[in-house]
Amino acid sequence: MLLAERGDAPLDSFRASPTSAGAAMIRVLVVDDSLVVRQLLTEALSGEPDIQIVGFARDGNEGVLLAERLKPDVITMDIMMPGLNGVEATRRIMEKSPTPIVVMSSAPQSSTDRLAFDAMQAGALAIILKPKIGSEFSAIKNEILTRIRLMSQVKVVKREARASRRAERPIQLPAAPSYKIRLIAIGSSTGGPAALQTIFSHLPARVPVPVVVAQHMTPGFMSGMVEWLASSATNPLKLAEHGELMRPGCIYIAPEGFHTGVTIDGKIALEEGPEIDGARPSVNHLFSSVAEAYGPMALALLLTGMGSDGVRGLARIKAMGGKAFAQDQSSSVVFGMPQLAIQEGVVDKVLRLDEMAGAVMASLT
Repeated sequence: MLLAERGDAPLDSFRASPTSAGAAMIRVLVVDDSLVVRQLLTEALSGEPDIQIVGFARDGNEGVLLAERLKPDVITMDIMMPGLNGVEATRRIMEKSPTPIVVMSSAPQSSTDRLAFDAMQAGALAIILKPKIGSEFSAIKNEILTRIRLMSQVKVVKREARASRRAERPIQLPAAPSYKIRLIAIGSSTGGPAALQTIFSHLPARVPVPVVVAQHMTPGFMSGMVEWLASSATNPLKLAEHGELMRPGCIYIAPEGFHTGVTIDGKIALEEGPEIDGARPSVNHLFSSVAEAYGPMALALLLTGMGSDGVRGLARIKAMGGKAFAQDQSSSVVFGMPQLAIQEGVVDKVLRLDEMAGAVMASLT
């Protein structure tokens, strides 16, 4: 049975039942114009002993106000709302009262996909499916609970207003270079889509080597992410296909549900094996295959993300004579993966995100 909305009570007046004394509570603000979705989220969250819904907002403007007033631990954010949409609401929240935001999309491959990734660029941490009435509800509920609990652990920082951000220009290729690096491999997780967008939009056109990426992504949204990234990338970008010969100047994204590696003869190799360290595609799998196939001719970047995926593979690339860069703490949404790599001593350079494209091109010669 769905729980009813609290009539015309103030939006911030809803409180879940208290839990036992001393229990850690995750305080959630729900921003969505759909009554059905608000009821489904109430049903999904209110029975959890560690989660409390502290308020509802029916549009983006109310969401911005309640985020500042209630100071929740996590916000679930609809994209398509009257007035201020979820992208602009996310941007304003991250500029005024930064909070972990989980974006909710109506369906993969829908018109909201691009807006959802725009919201991630504005500072949202994750994208998941909206809850629906029916047999799918249980699976979606579990994903929602998992994401809310994970994102509540992320310490986000205030974003600069767009007008104050430094303008950047794509890096220019040097004349008649001789390239030692023959492949660039990139691994990323939470915060990765926006980080990848920044790098890919500032690389020069016709990068002289292939680029292969393993990005953790909610099931169903990988193709949408690829389309979003391709719209601003300076080089061709596509989902990787098994057995295809990698071309210089092309960016290959690991497809959903497959570990992606490379072969010594320059081809993509996909595998449907079990998850590695809870991930598929696995950054460790990609980096390890790159180490074996390219050795000292490989350059690997480990970007923002939770956990340790990529650290072992990066160590393997370093052991084989390749180069390894990690994103720095100040520009990482989550400094988990790069921090561990730095602590393990397997990183040549620690770079801000806005330094990454230039450092990559300087390292190729």
